[in-house]
Amino acid sequence: MDQTIPFSQTIPITLDASHNLDFGTADEPYYWVLLEVGADTAGRPLALVAVVVTNPTTPSVSLPLFGVDSQGARQILRQVSIGGSFPSSLNTLLVALVDLREGRVLASTAGPTVAVTWQQAVEANLGEVYAHLLEVREGGPDPATVDMGWTRFPLENPGQLPVTKVTEVESGGGILEISVTGWFRDELAHLGFFDWQLESRQVPPRDLLYDCETSTSCHALRIMDTQHVVTRHPLALDGVGRSRPAPGAERFVILATGFGFDRTAKLLRWDPAAVRAAVIQDLPDGFYSLGAPTGGAVLVQSLSPRGAYLAPLDGTQPPVFFPDASLLSSFTLLEPAFLFNVNDEKFYRRQPPLQRTALPAGLVGVGGPPFGDYHAIKVP
Repeated sequence: MDQTIPFSQTIPITLDASHNLDFGTADEPYYWVLLEVGADTAGRPLALVAVVVTNPTTPSVSLPLFGVDSQGARQILRQVSIGGSFPSSLNTLLVALVDLREGRVLASTAGPTVAVTWQQAVEANLGEVYAHLLEVREGGPDPATVDMGWTRFPLENPGQLPVTKVTEVESGGGILEISVTGWFRDELAHLGFFDWQLESRQVPPRDLLYDCETSTSCHALRIMDTQHVVTRHPLALDGVGRSRPAPGAERFVILATGFGFDRTAKLLRWDPAAVRAAVIQDLPDGFYSLGAPTGGAVLVQSLSPRGAYLAPLDGTQPPVFFPDASLLSSFTLLEPAFLFNVNDEKFYRRQPPLQRTALPAGLVGVGGPPFGDYHAIKVP
C-alpha cells in the first residue's frame, strides 16, 4: 500500500530577536547568527549574518500501520507519525551583509526566493509475515483439515538453514528528488559545488526466513531492494568573512567544506557587485577554521593536518603552510598580508618556520602629559 503525503510551507526570513540563536526563543523553522559587525569606508554599520534552517513547522500526519487478524481481515496495529523536513545537507540557507542603520540587505549568497522541492520514499519496517495455516490430519480415527486461522511469523536471518522456497518482495527507499532553486546566486552556483547528485542502486538480495516445514525445507522472503541515495552533497558554507579593506566594493572570502565524512575544503573569493566568484585554493582534505581576511590574504587554521595556512586572495600563489602552528588564537593579518602577533606585538616572517622580526621597534620612553581630562578637537 503506497501513499503520498505532501508538505508545503512558505517561510519569510526575518532577522528578529526571537529567531536569534543566542538570545531568541524560536529555532524553528530557522535561526540566525551574527557572524561579525563592522563598517564600510563610508562609516555605515554593517553586520554579517547567517541563516540556518532546521525543521518545518507544518503539522505532522498520522498514518495507520496495518496488520492481519486471526480471521485474515486487515486491522490497524498502531499509528505512525510522519512530519516534514528539509534535506539534511541544506543547513545554512544563506549568508548576508546587512546595513544596520537602514535594515537593508546589501549582499546575500542566496537569491530573493529559495524554493526547496524534495521527495523521500520511506519503506515500512518489514519485521513479520502473516500466514494462513491449515492443519491436515491424515489417517487415524479422525482425519480432517482444520483451519488454524492467520498467524504472525517473525522474519529471521536463515543462517545455515536451507531455503528451498522463496517469495520475492520488492522494496525501496531513499531520496527520489532534490531540487533547490535560488539557494545560491548564479556566480556561486556556476562553480558547481552547491548541488546534489542522486543515484539508484540495486542492493544484493537478502533472504528473511519465516517458516521451516522440516529441517531441510524452509520458506523465506527474498527482499529485492532498490535504494535511492545521494552520491554527492553540496559543499557547506563553513566560514564567511569580509575582506578588509574591500577593493572598491564588498568582497567576501568563503570556506566551503564537505558534508558528513567528505573532508573536501575549498577557499572561494566572491565579489557580489561584480557578479564574480572564483576558487582561491583547493585545500587538502581536512578540518579548517577561517580567520578574518584582509584585502590581500586570509589565515586558515587546519585541525588535521595540524597547522595554519596563509593564503593570498588573488589565487596566483599557493598558500604558505605553517606546520603545527595555531595562528588564529594569537595572530592577525594586517593589510595587505603582514603577519602580526597580538601578544608580543611583533611582525613575523611569512615563511615557515615562524620567525619573529624586530618590527615594530619599541617607542622611546618620554615624560607624558599630566593626568587630567582632555577634549579631542578636529583641526581644519
